[in-house]
Amino acid sequence: NSLDLVVDSTTEDLMQIHGIGPEGAKKFRECGITSLNQLIKHKNLAELADRSKISLSTLKKYKLKAESFVNNEIYQIATFIFPDERIIYFDIETDINSGKIWLIGLEIDGKYTQFYADTWEQEMEILLKFVEVLKANPKVNLVSFSGTNFDIRVLKSAMERFGMDTNELISHLHIDLCTLIKRSFITPNQSYALKDMGKLFKYPFKHTHLDGFIATLKYLTHIEKGEPLEQEILEYGEDDVKVLPFLIEIIKKGEGIIKKKFSDLAFLDSPIELIGDMNELLVKVRDFYEEHGKLSIREDKRYNSLKSEIRFYAKKLKDLDFIRNAMGKLSFREGSPYQYPSSKRWYVPYYGKDQVIRFIQTIKPRIKNDISKLTA
Repeated sequence: NSLDLVVDSTTEDLMQIHGIGPEGAKKFRECGITSLNQLIKHKNLAELADRSKISLSTLKKYKLKAESFVNNEIYQIATFIFPDERIIYFDIETDINSGKIWLIGLEIDGKYTQFYADTWEQEMEILLKFVEVLKANPKVNLVSFSGTNFDIRVLKSAMERFGMDTNELISHLHIDLCTLIKRSFITPNQSYALKDMGKLFKYPFKHTHLDGFIATLKYLTHIEKGEPLEQEILEYGEDDVKVLPFLIEIIKKGEGIIKKKFSDLAFLDSPIELIGDMNELLVKVRDFYEEHGKLSIREDKRYNSLKSEIRFYAKKLKDLDFIRNAMGKLSFREGSPYQYPSSKRWYVPYYGKDQVIRFIQTIKPRIKNDISKLTA
């Protein structure tokens, strides 16, 4: 019921806190704050925000991060929303340029499977095997860990490179566990990297000296010299998958090591934090779309292409905070918010055929558009 101490929490350096760099530390020093404990004990953050020109919400986050670091505690700042449906946990290993895939590991119903390309000529074969798993499990959600949807993006790109149909891949709801954890927890190690999160929660990694870069170099050496790939590299890939359900189980149980700090972040105005389960989230997104959303599918004759996007409209950008948070939780990527010069109305777009298809399949909104072109 305690955490591994993964940082030297005796240090008082403000730059130990993720997000505070030399410029931020200078602003704090100019306000008379030179240590973490001074930040923690500061009573008037509103005044500090005015003096430092750092926003109040950012200061509240920094203060919680400092408390988490000094006390070696995990703070929950928002409801952790995770689906109850069946899950395929998966992870990929790629070349240095993150283009080619040589390993796909996955776990479903507690059973681990690994698709390994011993040569680059076998890459398409392992992609096809992964797609077969998806076809056999049409209603299963996909879960990976990166914070950038790395695994799903690279998989899709690799499939397109081989001319493969990606509809099966994008038809499955994908959840980036790193993004969910970032939004729900502040951790003392100031890092959301998979190895650091696993170490924090005491996952028993078999080969702690390995990381993704080393694994890739070992594989490239194997390709170049024709020598068998070391077994520990495959075991490393297995751990990258098995740590995911381990993290979910620990987080859901709490294990007496997670402290709720919801009230400390009163600046989180969005009602997204009050939503307790995935189904409720989907319903709220659907309702918001019905009232404030629009789906657009049109041909761009200049480039002979199809333009697809979802937009959410409001008079003020702040009024879109809820839907932006919700769509982010569902791993949709937003475009740049835009304000009409004449009406001053705002909209936030979500571009791309793949996102539109996944939105329709996941949210199931009422659609008035002709969507036949999406499957053409």
